[in-house]
Amino acid sequence: ETAQVTTYFRMGTNLTLGTDWVRSGSMHMMRELACADYLSQNFYGRYFSALTLWKMVTVNAATAQVVSSRIGTLQRGRVADIAIYRRKVMDPFRSLITSDPQDVALTMRAGRVLQGDPAVAGALAPSCESIDICGTMRAVCLSGEGTTLAALRASVSVPSMVRAGRNGTPMAAACRRTARAKFVHSHTSTVPDS
Repeated sequence: ETAQVTTYFRMGTNLTLGTDWVRSGSMHMMRELACADYLSQNFYGRYFSALTLWKMVTVNAATAQVVSSRIGTLQRGRVADIAIYRRKVMDPFRSLITSDPQDVALTMRAGRVLQGDPAVAGALAPSCESIDICGTMRAVCLSGEGTTLAALRASVSVPSMVRAGRNGTPMAAACRRTARAKFVHSHTSTVPDS
């Protein structure tokens, strides 16, 4: 059932977006943004702007978690959790909403590079390791976390549906499901009963 989000928004409710677990929801925030945008554009008369949706995953989410004094906006003295995306269209917020995982140029946590495009992440953190994620080579930078990709894989029991792999491995199947869901969702003419 879909919440009455336009009513809540008009009432001044702090709306946020987040991911669900993979079996019933989205694998990543970009997919959540795309779904929310689809509902807004096709069922709510374009009620939520790209900027409003962006706020739902940044400052609104930080406010809801009572951490907005540390994260949620880029300001001096705050934790530098940053994600940089390739710009696809002129409106930067619309560009984010239409992004796919391969459009993430760089992800940082507390000012340290975590992952990204090999050319970008590798220039900032030379100790990054390569990994194939959904058919796109990414640089994963774990030395600042005190580990390596191999050590992380060996020490953590990762559910098979989220392990990285190629051609028929569980991650490749999850990537195909996400791409298929995105296509099906963008060609659907119904909305869940409310």
